[in-house]
Amino acid sequence: MQPAVTITLSQLQTLKINQKVNVTASISLGKDKPKSVPVKSTQKMTMVKEDCILEDETGTANIHIWDGLIDKLKNGSTYECQNLNVKNFQGRTHLTRTPTTTFKEADKKLQSLQGPLLLETPEKEINVKNFKFLNKLSVFIACQACQRKITEISNHKYIKCKSCGVRQRQVECNRDASVQVKVEIEEKEVWLTAFTDTINCLLSVSSQVTLRFHDQFAKDKN
Repeated sequence: MQPAVTITLSQLQTLKINQKVNVTASISLGKDKPKSVPVKSTQKMTMVKEDCILEDETGTANIHIWDGLIDKLKNGSTYECQNLNVKNFQGRTHLTRTPTTTFKEADKKLQSLQGPLLLETPEKEINVKNFKFLNKLSVFIACQACQRKITEISNHKYIKCKSCGVRQRQVECNRDASVQVKVEIEEKEVWLTAFTDTINCLLSVSSQVTLRFHDQFAKDKN
């Protein structure tokens, strides 16, 4: 088993699925009650709190806190988190605990936390009259298992995803695309990243488009 590596949260998207990491970060806890879920290995029920965000000076990450830690962690406190596990669900990378995970309270604190705002901000829906593609399409192969981008493509029949380790036939993998889009929202220019389904929608319409997003994940250049 590979030892855990110490990271900052800005590095999270570059890591492999099931990689073990250490990070020092502040935690924001949402208002939702923990829910009961079955443990895959035993089918016994346990509690998990999913509306939690870790945050350091470089970025944020969603984290799932499981029974045993839920009542011990304090909202807004900073912890040295050891042996967390990198997971991906529906294209979103998050962190969760392992049997060896520990949280040690640290003296260091962030002056301002973005976590509470991220937890409370609902998804926003707005009609867009005008948009502009800012760069060329980036076409890539998506892993059939975790849907993450496979960066190394060879001439072989089979390819292996470095994120989740699944080996698959290259011809059976979906080809996806991404592009940056500039839209005008409430008299501001906002940069968004659009993927295949959204790109097809943008190219097929002749009138205004409805986009759904969280304000914090859009790049506002004003």
